[in-house]
Amino acid sequence: MNGFERGLKARFNNIEIGQFTPGLLVDVHVGGRRKGSLAVGETYDFYDLASLTKILFTASAAMQTFADSPRALAKPVRDLLPWWPHESTTPRRLMTHTAGLDWWRPFYKQLHGPIEPEPRWRQLLELLCSLKPKKSDAAVYSDLDLWMMGALLE
Repeated sequence: MNGFERGLKARFNNIEIGQFTPGLLVDVHVGGRRKGSLAVGETYDFYDLASLTKILFTASAAMQTFADSPRALAKPVRDLLPWWPHESTTPRRLMTHTAGLDWWRPFYKQLHGPIEPEPRWRQLLELLCSLKPKKSDAAVYSDLDLWMMGALLE
């Protein structure tokens, strides 16, 4: 373990890794060269980046969109997307996964295809409109929240 890695480990010693995530893997490269690597807790050789990519893109696009008007995060999605029928849904609730949308639905069984992405997206939006959010303050990860944010950011 080099000095950089010891410094990283010291910073993570105060964090209860198991409280937030089963493990943490940090690999630092500067100028194309590895500066250090640290694994804490339960880590793996491979990770599913599809979900991570979706979250990183949505969070980045939302930060750009709401940077100048953070109060808009509390406004009803319906103000920006008139087709969305539910007053209680806000961008903040979508981003924090507290909007009360189902965590998963087999929409792929209801979409008619194969068709181009644009008509398929319209089909999905129609299906989203049929949802009835449940009252919830608990954060439950939902692809549907991110699909709604995609529609909102689009």
